[in-house]
Amino acid sequence: MKIFARFIYLIFILLIATQLQVHAMIMPYPYSISELAADASLLIKAKVLSTEPASAPKNHPLSSPYWRIRKAKLQIISLLKGKAQSSEIEMLYRSDIPLSDKALVSFDASAENHAHFKLEVNKCYLLFLRQNKNEKSYIQTSTNFTMRSWEGFYRAGDCLPLNKEIKPDKAIFIELINQLKSHDPATAQYAAKTLLKLSRDKNLLTSDGTNDFSRKSVLEGIFANKDELPKSLSSKEFLKPFLTEIGSYSPYSRDDFRTRFLWSKSTGSTHSWSEWPQIDNSSLEPALPYLIKTASSNQPGEIRSMAILSLGLCQNNLNMSKTISSKIESWLSDKDDDVRAAACALSADYPSIASANKQVKFLQDPSAKVRSMAALSIGFAQTYSLIPQLEKMLGDHDAKVKAHSALSLMSMPVDKTKHVLLTNLSNKEFGTGFLCRLASKDPLLVQKQLVSECSKKWTDEMGIPANDAQIIFQNGIGTDPHYRVRIIVRDYLRSIPKETRNTKPYSDLAACLKEQPEFQI
Repeated sequence: MKIFARFIYLIFILLIATQLQVHAMIMPYPYSISELAADASLLIKAKVLSTEPASAPKNHPLSSPYWRIRKAKLQIISLLKGKAQSSEIEMLYRSDIPLSDKALVSFDASAENHAHFKLEVNKCYLLFLRQNKNEKSYIQTSTNFTMRSWEGFYRAGDCLPLNKEIKPDKAIFIELINQLKSHDPATAQYAAKTLLKLSRDKNLLTSDGTNDFSRKSVLEGIFANKDELPKSLSSKEFLKPFLTEIGSYSPYSRDDFRTRFLWSKSTGSTHSWSEWPQIDNSSLEPALPYLIKTASSNQPGEIRSMAILSLGLCQNNLNMSKTISSKIESWLSDKDDDVRAAACALSADYPSIASANKQVKFLQDPSAKVRSMAALSIGFAQTYSLIPQLEKMLGDHDAKVKAHSALSLMSMPVDKTKHVLLTNLSNKEFGTGFLCRLASKDPLLVQKQLVSECSKKWTDEMGIPANDAQIIFQNGIGTDPHYRVRIIVRDYLRSIPKETRNTKPYSDLAACLKEQPEFQI
């Protein structure tokens, strides 16, 4: 009945989507400043004199079924690259004005994923332009590849001329840093968000930032007043996305980051996630006083926990490690569930603080948030002595606690968890996943169970989770265990010589897959 309900819900969503304009796209990596500069024929600091609607043929580089094209008249203040015929030029750009009044359905997140820009009259910008063939006017350099409103259109802090010898990245950095000092919240917040995007390490495998500036230099500019943010950056609406970006180098700051980090701690686990890059987070140091103060403040628990979760992977910096570790004890005993849960995650970096005895205490916390994070943290720390406690948590009444306990068990070496996994192969929620883990190490150890599972004809419906615990578990391993276990058997049999494959016990495994064309040996 639950599966049927899920299908009805999916059909309902699709029916709604057919009544709207639907747009889905793959997010490419943004161009760095140096790439933009190389592609541009003209790089200028300019003042916008006017903007008006413009038209272009369907095959024009700026044409889009979603956003209108506009024409801007610009007065050049500084010319950093190229030559212009006069001090006033015209440019075409894809604007932030929708082409249609119909609603857009975006399956790839938000309006940020669509190429659109806003130029305001009498405001100044740093712009990367190129001359379109057979046209007098210029067009934005970022056309087909750009998806972000900050890529290639940078607001200037003032309308003063620039040193002609200045490099593009230095010019943009100075203009944005100057805007941090603005008393206008919109201006200062734009500068902070853009600087953080331009200091996003690509090793994080994200597609929404560049590594133009060092994260440390950006944070030094934002936190010039150490533990205080400028008032223009302190609004509640801005704080959440701001802390999310501040925490983008910490593996504890997001659910998907935590999952990837868990698998980076394991060896040979059965999952489909890319592992977390082992980067050091010590570039966070300029923000540390503010984050410590926020985490220990009277702010709501959600905000305080975000500050704590951003502090992951700082333990290799002696000064940062000393400061953070001195606060973890108080956070672990805080009255707020979110704060205690965040401290549980962070404590994996400091095993001297989070002893096995303390981790058991966290598993007994009245809050499911804390218990689930504690279960995951045991996987982060690979605390093998707590495997029996993780097995007990498979019976917790909370779906997330159970799933996180199962995932931590999956992350540990099979020679440590073999008995527990074998004992729980009949677990309706996680048993097939445990079978995958055991089979990936030694298929013959679970040969009977593999024959039983693979004898069932595989269908797409098998992979539909039956409850919340299964949803969290399958998201955690990033694959359908019913499908995965058949792939493991197929690949194992392929590695065995044909003459051996026809003998027992291999022939029993081969027989299971004979009638299933998706898994032919």
